[in-house]
Amino acid sequence: MSRRKSNSPRRIEPKKVASGSRIDWRRWFWPVMTLIVGGIPFVAYKIYEFSPSPFDSPMNVYSAQQIVNGERLGQSVIPAAQPATLLVNVIGVAIFGFSETGPKVMQLLFQLTALVLMFLTLRKIYSPLAACLAVILAAFYLSCPPYAKFGNAKEQFMIPCMIIAACAAMRRAAGGRWLWMLLAGGAAFNSFFFKQTGASITIALLVFLSVRLVLDRGERLKVLRDIGLLAAGAVIGAIPLVLFNAWQGNLIQFLAKIPGLAFLQGRAIGSAVSGGAYLQASREVSDIASQYDQVMRHYHALLLIIGLGLIAIGWRLKRLAGNVVGWLRRREPLTRAEVQDRLIVLLGVWWLCDLAFVWVSPRSYVEYFLPLLGSGAMLSAYVVYRSRENIWGLAALVLLWPTLDVFCTLSTINASGFPLTFGSAPQGYWKSFIIRALAPLVVLLTWIFSMEMKRVNTRQLVRRVVFTVMAFALTLVYIAPNVADLFDRVGGYVGVNHAAQESWRQCGRYIREHSTPEDKIYVWGWIPGVYVEAQRFSPVTIPAYGDMHTDPPNSIERRVRKMIEQMQADMPLYIVDTQKVHFPFYDHPVFDLWPRWADRQTGKFDLRVHPALYGRKYPPYSKDLLSASEAAATASLYLAQVEALCQHIMTLSGRPGGPLAADDARQLADLERQRHQAMLPLREFVMTHYQPERIFDNMWLFKRRLP
Repeated sequence: MSRRKSNSPRRIEPKKVASGSRIDWRRWFWPVMTLIVGGIPFVAYKIYEFSPSPFDSPMNVYSAQQIVNGERLGQSVIPAAQPATLLVNVIGVAIFGFSETGPKVMQLLFQLTALVLMFLTLRKIYSPLAACLAVILAAFYLSCPPYAKFGNAKEQFMIPCMIIAACAAMRRAAGGRWLWMLLAGGAAFNSFFFKQTGASITIALLVFLSVRLVLDRGERLKVLRDIGLLAAGAVIGAIPLVLFNAWQGNLIQFLAKIPGLAFLQGRAIGSAVSGGAYLQASREVSDIASQYDQVMRHYHALLLIIGLGLIAIGWRLKRLAGNVVGWLRRREPLTRAEVQDRLIVLLGVWWLCDLAFVWVSPRSYVEYFLPLLGSGAMLSAYVVYRSRENIWGLAALVLLWPTLDVFCTLSTINASGFPLTFGSAPQGYWKSFIIRALAPLVVLLTWIFSMEMKRVNTRQLVRRVVFTVMAFALTLVYIAPNVADLFDRVGGYVGVNHAAQESWRQCGRYIREHSTPEDKIYVWGWIPGVYVEAQRFSPVTIPAYGDMHTDPPNSIERRVRKMIEQMQADMPLYIVDTQKVHFPFYDHPVFDLWPRWADRQTGKFDLRVHPALYGRKYPPYSKDLLSASEAAATASLYLAQVEALCQHIMTLSGRPGGPLAADDARQLADLERQRHQAMLPLREFVMTHYQPERIFDNMWLFKRRLP
């Protein structure tokens, strides 16, 4: 009897594979791609970050080493670092010694932890591809000079904490365990104490939970529980800082910085975030036009990450609007958003706060833009997630780049002294823009054609794939000038800082070789890297001073008087005049500890200003020092020339933000003259008790005279 053939499909049993004999490439492809593509720039930039730095990082290390040596916080040590930054530096210095190595290793571990958790979270919620691209962006931008600022900076600790807090809250919202909310609370609390602008993630978490409390009626009990867990996590996260400050006898001062307790004492969170007297004094010597010009220039260089953030928020608003319109027109019930959509409230508020906080300071330093790069990278995952199905979103992706490019470019042209001018200066830009704008037009026409092809049964998948490839390819092409601008900034920053390192490092090495560990030194200006390179300490409780161009003259006078008293009690062997050009803008000459003639015959002094005023290249540096008697006799002439130069710089047509009005320039120049006058006792002290020893580039080293 013959066996009949069955027409039913034959079931194929999967082959059993011995454990460990085959690698699941589909599972490991995206992590490996992330590690390779994101790891190459990350490692390259980290090598640069581990080079010695002159500014904030060594100041943190200096304060930490004093605490390790047994000095007391708030007494012998008055650090510039925030509590959490100082604690991390103390741990790093205790392990690795008086150097930047320890804190930078810890910062590296912070970042790696955050990036790994970021990948795992975004892969779970948005897709492996979205996680890969987001982490690559974050790894590149968060380690990118000049924004990274040599690693051991408060932003570089704050941002990993914010990413960890956001990822933990996202895992909890996606059905994770309650422990995630504890982690979110602890990380958010500490992000604030690395830098006050870390409040952005706390604000985002509170807004997100509040929205859930209102909209998720069926889960209100769970949301209330999450709020309690968030608060409990913050209490747990505060324990290391509480113990550290209690050990240092500084507990009351630390508790006063906690926003809630500070509010009870009449110190609202706004004053903490804005920086108090420092920012108030800074605003008095700056103007909104200059700040606007500078912020928009950075926005232009970071167009990719900012554009992706705008697309993500716009995309979510579009979906939300469609839901609301459907309810209003057809009385359709409001549909519950997917977790991928709901989380945009958290990520979007976080990113918008970071975007806004760069405007808090009148002079937005480059590192202030780091936080919005971290939150923007997280938002980019949503763009990739939605791009896989929404062709209209891809059209927006194409059209966004020329719009942003026009806005940011024209915002930085100051032909009439105020931003957003449309005079003769932009004409060269428009010629290239019109050519570049043809590319999005071609894509849109292709899209219209593809929609018409639906009538001849063209496959929808093919159309979407083709359009997606074209959209992302055009995105890369269109932002190429902005990426080139970013790399120009990176190259210029690395080159300038490499050259500048030699002077302060040579000075520090010279001091170390020509002094004993018991000898004291003082470094005038904000280059405390000299202390770490020299391995020496200062008799002055505030060993570096960088606010002399913003502090009121009477405050400078008190600071100088206290400084002289402390140096008279324990005379430093060396005093370094770093010739550092300081915050906020470059409308003033350097505070010279020992004035120099530019032209002795005409009585003209060599007043050093920022190199940007000379096309980024200093004119020849004078070494013709005044004698003590000449300095005393010509003090009034010196101050008059300082005032005249300040007023001239402030009224230059090429000044960032445009020239100031004559009356405003005159008032600020007079204030700067008073600041220089308040500093004269320090100059007299140096010229009386010290003599020139050596000069390193433009940096002067003075040695104590023999009795």
